[in-house]
Amino acid sequence: MGLGIVARDHVGRVVAARSISNVGFLEPMAAEALVAFFAANFCKEIGLTHVMLEVDDLLVVNAMNSGVHQGGRCETPACIRDVVLTEQSDMSLINSGVHQGGREKMVERFIFIFLATTLLVLSGGVDAKAKARKRLSEVNQKLKLLNKPAVKSIKSEDGDIIDCVDIYKQPAFDHPALRNHTIQMRPSFILPYESSHLPAPSQTWQKSGSCPEGSVPIRRVGRQELLRAASLEHFGRDGLPTSLQAVNTTSDHRFVYYNASKISVFPAADHSSAFLITTGYNFLGARGDINIWSPSVESSDEYTTAQIWLKNGVGDIESLEAGWMVNPNLFGDARPRLFGRWTDPSTGSWWLLYGDEIVGYWPGSILNYMQQSATKVQWGGDVYSKNVMTSSNHTATAMGSGGFANGLWGVASFINKLRIVDTSLQLKYPQWVFEFSEEPNCYTTNNYRENPADEPTFYFGGPGRNPNCP
Repeated sequence: MGLGIVARDHVGRVVAARSISNVGFLEPMAAEALVAFFAANFCKEIGLTHVMLEVDDLLVVNAMNSGVHQGGRCETPACIRDVVLTEQSDMSLINSGVHQGGREKMVERFIFIFLATTLLVLSGGVDAKAKARKRLSEVNQKLKLLNKPAVKSIKSEDGDIIDCVDIYKQPAFDHPALRNHTIQMRPSFILPYESSHLPAPSQTWQKSGSCPEGSVPIRRVGRQELLRAASLEHFGRDGLPTSLQAVNTTSDHRFVYYNASKISVFPAADHSSAFLITTGYNFLGARGDINIWSPSVESSDEYTTAQIWLKNGVGDIESLEAGWMVNPNLFGDARPRLFGRWTDPSTGSWWLLYGDEIVGYWPGSILNYMQQSATKVQWGGDVYSKNVMTSSNHTATAMGSGGFANGLWGVASFINKLRIVDTSLQLKYPQWVFEFSEEPNCYTTNNYRENPADEPTFYFGGPGRNPNCP
């Protein structure tokens, strides 16, 4: 975060300016107080004695109004004779008793340039500055942990920096369970890949170079991404602070029903999903061709996905997920980011693939319920926001294309060629499936079959807030 100070005279001419960069991430009120502190010192440095502060936060204004004057006099060094405070829509005048009546005296007041009183900021501002320094120190430590030394770095045309990191020094090995892990280069078996006429997998950064053998490409995390994060500890994880836990509710949102069977789906807090589900005892993998869009995300702390879930567990649910997401807070942009994963029953590892290209794997040693298999597979979309599952002010973050599922081809997002893998180790369409939306007025589903002999295509999505989802 950076701060800016501009001083103008009574007719609006700029007489001085200063900027301060890299002060850390602050809440708005703390930022207002901190910039006022810097402004007061700036005034003293350039010899200004009569100052007026214009800020956006009414709480800051009120705090200054109540704290600057004692006994009708201005007691702070930077406030020599008078301090006038204004809030953008209202003016609050603090009169020290120095100026008396008359238009000329009012004009004299407005000669005083923007800048500030110090009683609030000399105490609160110092605290804010210390808080900012602490935050920045924590961010720098986290950056060192996430961004490992690179044997080569590649600047991508889309702005990303890709670090080629020694395969044995990648961040995964920071996990306690992987300290003595032996890297697997390929799964013990690979199922035949069903060609979908997809383009060969490629990434934008590969136009600018490649990583040497023995290294892995890792997108560098920037300081601004960490400053945007609500929690450094949980940066890059799901919106929940712990593993996926079911919403504590007795509503039917926890279940779907199929052939009179009640199936728990364990919805997660602050998530709204629309999906196709199948259940069983030994799912070893799942796949699907996922249609790619760039849906709108209303707030930077929200995100939207199109994906596959594999789940197991009771109460404390373990979930492995794959697909694409738009997550401005995590990636700093509104572009969809792709991913996918697969499983290996011999080692308990879950493998990540795009098409038939192996990307990597999740070792079974870091998993609990999912070490051997999944009991549920879901295909569809998910929106994370504090403003889902509400009766009003629903988020406008879109799912899929932003169009409802009944729009079908060219309008709605879809997943086709849905497959599961069970103990037969064969790719197959699930024996039974059921479609479900947690908020059907906001996001919808349609497992559509154009002809009776055709395999269905699963459509899903929606705009979020709309007349039926206020």
